[in-house]
Amino acid sequence: MAAQTAPSGPTTPPADPCTMEATDCILQEITTVGLRVEAMDSKISDLTVASTSIQPDITGFRETVTDLDRCLMTVEDHVATLPDQEAKLRSLRAKVIDLEDRSRRDNVSIFGITEHKECLPTGLVRYTK
Repeated sequence: MAAQTAPSGPTTPPADPCTMEATDCILQEITTVGLRVEAMDSKISDLTVASTSIQPDITGFRETVTDLDRCLMTVEDHVATLPDQEAKLRSLRAKVIDLEDRSRRDNVSIFGITEHKECLPTGLVRYTK
């Protein structure tokens, strides 16, 4: 009897059911990961579109805040000068009151002398001499 010779060339091992299950499981996970990546790409695209549409609003808000900041600085400058202006106003009021009082002191009232039309200031000089 002649000896049997082994076939030449690469031999494939017999299919192992455990290896087939692992391969199927890995392929299924790769497919699931691919679907998740596509879903994430879609969501990222939606976020990009949303952020692009919001950008002009953000720019407008930034300008508004800058304007409000300038206005606030102006108001703070005016508020800082209020105590000085209040002191000056009090001083001027006191001065006006003093001047009014002084002007009243110069008004002389003489009782008992009747005034006639001919008693103009030049006529009154006659009575004072």
